[in-house]
Amino acid sequence: MPEYARRLSALLLDPEVGQCLPALDGESGGLLLDPTVDELKTAIRNAWKRAGANGDALLLAFLGHGTMVGVLDGAKQFYFLPRDADPSRCASTSLRLVQFLGELF
Repeated sequence: MPEYARRLSALLLDPEVGQCLPALDGESGGLLLDPTVDELKTAIRNAWKRAGANGDALLLAFLGHGTMVGVLDGAKQFYFLPRDADPSRCASTSLRLVQFLGELF
């Protein structure tokens, strides 16, 4: 999976193909390989702030594992499962992106 993530990142950042700018400072340009939940949340939060400050759109791509979990009303929620996530405790150890992004507003 890391090789596919590197290829996708290279395509998105290629000025002739994806024409995207790096979301974060540093060599990786925002490419996170096998992050923890905290590393993922920090990177998304920083990229969100940077894009907002610059008036840019933010494109997030996640290649990895996830799971659907039902909640009390029967609706299912999707959780990303970073390296240190515990699928049996999704609410506290994984990332529910829609909720997380809503909290950034």
